[in-house]
Amino acid sequence: MPELSLHNIDQISRDISRQEITFSHLLDDLIDHICCDVEYEMQSGLDFLAAYGKVKQKMGSRRLKEIQEETLYAVDLKYRHMKNTMKISGIAGTVLLGFGALFKIQHWPLSGTLMVLGLLILCLVAYPWYTWISWKDEAHITPNFLYLTIGLMLILLPGALINMNLSQTYEEGFYSHQEQQKALYGYLYRNNNSLLISCKDSLNYPAMEQFHSRTAELINYIGGIESGMISQAEGKPGAPVILSNEIIQTETGPAINYPEISKPFQTQPVTDFLLPGSKTREALNALITEYKAFISGLMPGEELSIVSGLLDISLYLPDDLTENSTVSLMSGLHSLELLKNGLLTVESGVLKVIANHK
Repeated sequence: MPELSLHNIDQISRDISRQEITFSHLLDDLIDHICCDVEYEMQSGLDFLAAYGKVKQKMGSRRLKEIQEETLYAVDLKYRHMKNTMKISGIAGTVLLGFGALFKIQHWPLSGTLMVLGLLILCLVAYPWYTWISWKDEAHITPNFLYLTIGLMLILLPGALINMNLSQTYEEGFYSHQEQQKALYGYLYRNNNSLLISCKDSLNYPAMEQFHSRTAELINYIGGIESGMISQAEGKPGAPVILSNEIIQTETGPAINYPEISKPFQTQPVTDFLLPGSKTREALNALITEYKAFISGLMPGEELSIVSGLLDISLYLPDDLTENSTVSLMSGLHSLELLKNGLLTVESGVLKVIANHK
């Protein structure tokens, strides 16, 4: 059997050392194994260079590196835990980021939180572990690699924080408009009640009380529409939920607790409840028409024309809404709150007219 010279063995040793095999026990075993393979190939009549070239071709350029990784994985529990941590964190970060994007598209809550958590896990756990495991044996890290790593961190982390801030600002902007309408409703409600109470001993009080009751009935009907829309949005298709924290009782009556609505940007409730031709929209139109007719018997023509503009339902709920319109629940609720405040404004004017009637 042909034997290798010391010069041949030294050449094989240098070549394997260039493959950055750092595990010393494995290095000696690999040299011995490759020398045996070369000697086996030389039995067929090949010289050293030809036999060595055939062995290297059979192994491939990265096989020795892969053998080292497989060996370390098998014998080094700490190394194995690091690779598992990298894989699990990479998968978890990607899944959270994907669900965050889905929640953002559907306008569901917690979208910003999920995206930020996903980015933080990828940037602070998965990517650093991957970098250390992949390049821990490198003797020299190029400036380009450092620039890439630092640049990635500078882009992703501020981007994640900005995304969370914009998400919160986006939702809070809607809430502030709704809270302003609630505050205006409370002011008008208390003002009208005060006016009614101050005229309790007047001969015109029964007419004022009757008109106040008609206004309250119409506002309660609108409140029922709001509750139905929220119940549908919070539930599943065809299965509305029973509301608990979304509607609260206040001194001015039931009020919407907007931050408790988990799906504020659903569009189907507006289509089902407020679309022209829908059952609730037609009923609301009929009630508004009856309300106008009732007012016409209480006010002179000139003053009636002033308040009639506030009772034009198309100002609050446009007649050009179609099934293809994408009006969110929050926008629909805002329109109904405007309508309720318009009714209270009309009530205030009519009550004053009745109170001053001789």
